[in-house]
Amino acid sequence: MSRLKVSVLWIHFMILYNQAFMQTESRMPRLLFNLDVSAPFMLTNRLQREFLRGLIHTEPSLTFRLTERLYSGIFLRYGVWQSFSPYNFKDARREVIMHHAGGGLSLAYLFKTGNNMIDFYTRLAGGYTQVIFTGVAAGVDTAVFPNPKNLITRRTFSLNPSLTMMLYLDDEKRGAVGFNLGTHFMPFRLSRELLYLNKNSDFSQTNDSGPTFFLTFGVSFSLKLGKIKGAAVSP
Repeated sequence: MSRLKVSVLWIHFMILYNQAFMQTESRMPRLLFNLDVSAPFMLTNRLQREFLRGLIHTEPSLTFRLTERLYSGIFLRYGVWQSFSPYNFKDARREVIMHHAGGGLSLAYLFKTGNNMIDFYTRLAGGYTQVIFTGVAAGVDTAVFPNPKNLITRRTFSLNPSLTMMLYLDDEKRGAVGFNLGTHFMPFRLSRELLYLNKNSDFSQTNDSGPTFFLTFGVSFSLKLGKIKGAAVSP
């Protein structure tokens, strides 16, 4: 077979493959909206583990399908921690709240399983987080700390790999619910000095070394946005 015939056959094959691929691609929605609602569990920095308890952590995200299973997009983050009990302090009026607020970029991949109604969605997200403490000055001994601030903020970056099991609600796989497990790392370190914990505090001897690292476990809600052309196919 001559080189010309081989080249013509190769070009013909590539055209057919591209047409088939584009047909498959056109049937699937381009956008994926996801919302994770979970409980956060602090692992590092003993002061954070003993002083604060996680209440809720939420992450809405919107991603754009790059290929059949690869997604990239943006996310937002908001989490809340609360001091375990005001009675951990000499002054029972004191209650501190820690907020995490931020967002960034994400890259995700969809893994298929043997079950047509179950997929696994892995994501690596990273970006900026603002750590905000409120109620810090309430009950502080002003003889030791003359001008305590009631609102304290710190800026840091965050890195968040996660895994979501998606349970589809329909044959077209537009909507899904599932379970989400995530890990979150930030170089921010909570210190006793930041919270005005002096020698009269129950936490005066608590170790505050180490960055912020915590787990989140909760539920996930997903929705694919956009028209599905032609017959439904697996993503």
